[in-house]
Amino acid sequence: MKNCLLHNLRQKTYLDEYIDPERSEYNIYGGARTIDELQNIYREKMKLITSKRKIQKNASKMIEFVFSYSHEFCKNWETDKKEYETVRKHFNEIVEFVKVKYGDVIITYAIHFDETTPHIHIFCIPLVFDKSGCKYSSSDFIGGIKDIKALHTDLYEMVGKNFGLGRGKEGSRARHVSLGEYKHNEETYLGKIQQKEKELEGLINSNRQKEETLSREIAETEHLKQVMVETQKANIKQNIEIINKLKVLDESEKAFKYEIPQIPDPPLMNKQSWRDGVQETITDFFNGIKAAFQKLIIDYKELNTKHTTLKFEYEKMKFRAETAEKDLAEKPIEEISAIRERKMVRILSSQINLGGGRKI
Repeated sequence: MKNCLLHNLRQKTYLDEYIDPERSEYNIYGGARTIDELQNIYREKMKLITSKRKIQKNASKMIEFVFSYSHEFCKNWETDKKEYETVRKHFNEIVEFVKVKYGDVIITYAIHFDETTPHIHIFCIPLVFDKSGCKYSSSDFIGGIKDIKALHTDLYEMVGKNFGLGRGKEGSRARHVSLGEYKHNEETYLGKIQQKEKELEGLINSNRQKEETLSREIAETEHLKQVMVETQKANIKQNIEIINKLKVLDESEKAFKYEIPQIPDPPLMNKQSWRDGVQETITDFFNGIKAAFQKLIIDYKELNTKHTTLKFEYEKMKFRAETAEKDLAEKPIEEISAIRERKMVRILSSQINLGGGRKI
């Protein structure tokens, strides 16, 4: 019991590994602060006994209560002053609850903030007050299972629910474990949690890579569609130009014949010079029209060649777009990525070969 008291009062020559000394300044103590003070208070309270019954040698000297709560309750008490005050108030009301339920039996108590979850230790002398007076009995003080269940219920009704806490699960099969076993379980579960976190992080990264690959494929497909639309517009525009020029050719062909027209002889046969001059003018004009017509034919052939090339490029892009859409719909991302990588290797290999380098 002495070691337990020294631990609670933080007066041991060494601190246990689970105690954080930097947070010990938040601890709160009440009642006896030393072993000597505890013995003095103990002797004074023993004077309250009125029963003539002799105290057995193996009787419990003191009863220790430990009250705590779920870690989620006011978990930010260290940085939030309001939460710290709430925790203090909660434990102070527990002290008052013990006084009301058991009487003036508290020897010392300690509120610990320097361990994993804040909690309170209350040491009581097992005095039982009734109509006949006061007697010393640890068995009557604690009672049976029903009394312990009633203690849980009373604590919830008088203190816990005022702070939004719930009553512990009644009939729970949860058992108390030693501190060493608790630490072992904590490390085991923590290791499992960390492993799951790593697996989850790997899965997230894998999904992110798949999402990026899919986004690139979709972007390229959309780009191909846009190029196809632009190519189709260019085809339509050139088709219109070709049709218009064909109309001009058709009209020009109907407008004149390929032979040079001859001017009839003038009424006066002695005007040869006049006839030769007019004939020269007509011949020059006709040759100009013929040259323009031949150039129009050359332009038509060039346009037709460009049209054929654009049509071929359009069909090629259309095939690539349809293939990309089909791949996205039917093949997994990993297979699409592998195909893209092989394609890039072939392209790089061909570029190196063209540059005179060695093959990959």
